[in-house]
This record gives sequence, structure tokens and C-alpha cells, in this order.
Amino acid sequence: MILIFNDSHPEIKYDIFMRLNSGSVRLNEQELRNCLYRGNLNDALKEMAKNPKFLAILGLKYPHKRMVDCEMILRYFAFSHNYDTKTGKLKNYKGATKPFLNAFFATNQDLPLKQIAQLKQKFDNVISSVYEVFGDKAFRKLSDEEGFDSKLNKAIMDVIMISFEHYTFEEIKAKKVEIFDMYKRKLEEPKFNIAITQATSDTKVIEYRLNEWIEELNKVMMV
Repeated sequence: MILIFNDSHPEIKYDIFMRLNSGSVRLNEQELRNCLYRGNLNDALKEMAKNPKFLAILGLKYPHKRMVDCEMILRYFAFSHNYDTKTGKLKNYKGATKPFLNAFFATNQDLPLKQIAQLKQKFDNVISSVYEVFGDKAFRKLSDEEGFDSKLNKAIMDVIMISFEHYTFEEIKAKKVEIFDMYKRKLEEPKFNIAITQATSDTKVIEYRLNEWIEELNKVMMV
């Protein structure tokens, strides 16, 4: 018999829930979070997943049945909240994404509705800017034929989303050609390319690609 109390550590609850989840269709990590971290933030993630431009980027007509889209939005907020643009350092991250997202979700699951509204507005603004530059092929590497890979790259999503939140839609739109050209150049740089394809969860790798991309974007926006 396993006893779980209200004051039990959230990671213990999560791990036990994961072990007991042995039905014919195992719940993924975000589906487990949906059960464990009910509240205003969880409801908001589901609403934000209905954003038409975000759906277009994912190639979906409706929100994902297994909540993959909600996890992507949660990931964006978690990294955005914990990335210090002044120091270029990532706080509260210890090299593993799952406990990092769990901790952020648990801490913010009952955010006041005013803050929830701010998060929704922030997400909608950033997605609009992303779609303006990259269309429905956002967050993907370029293929050899100068097209886009079919698979979405979360490491690319991190740097673009976090960097775009510091500029208005109008500012991004005015520089969208230059931003896309810079994007192509960065993907051709061996070190940056490795940072979005290998050891992508490593703290130093995340900080490198964020700092490198944001620095380059700032240069483009200041010209």
C-alpha cells in the first residue's frame, strides 16, 4: 500500500502516478500534468492551444488529443519565466526538462486570472509575430532543398518564442525578411546547428543558443 499525503513532494506524486499508469494507452507526461495540476494555468493552456496560427504551425485543425500542444506552450512559459536576459542564465533548471516543467506548473497552477490573461495575451502576440515571419513552417530546420523539415524542433521554438516576446508585432513585421535571412545564416553555423540538434536539454547548450540567437536578433532589429 502506498500512502500519498497533501504535503507529499509533487515529484513523488508524479512518479507514483506514472508507475500506476499501466493501462492499454499510457498517459504521456502532459496528460499526467493535466490530472495533477488542475487549475487556472491548466485551463488556460487548453484555451491557448486553440490559437488558429498555433494550430496551423502544428499542422492541426483542432487541439492535439494527447495534449502535445499544451506541453509546448507550458515549455515556452517555463523557459521564458526562468531565463534572465540580463545575465543570459537559466534559473531553476538542472538539466532535465520533465521536473522543470512539473515544478513550474505546480508553482503557477492557480495563478490569479489577471496574470492568466497577461500570459494569454503574451502568447497570442508572440505567435502572431512568429507566424508573420515563418508562416506555418515555424520551428523547423531548413532542408537541403531550402524547404522546411516536417518535424518540429523544440530547441528552435525556444529561441524564437523567447526572443520575439521583446518586440511588438509591428517591429517584427518590419524586419521579417532580415530575420528570416538571419535564421538561415544561423542554421548554417556548425556550433549553433549542433546546439539545436545535440544535447539540447543541457543547461549550457540552452543558454548558448538563447544568448547567441537573441544577440543576433537584437543586431537585426537595431539596424
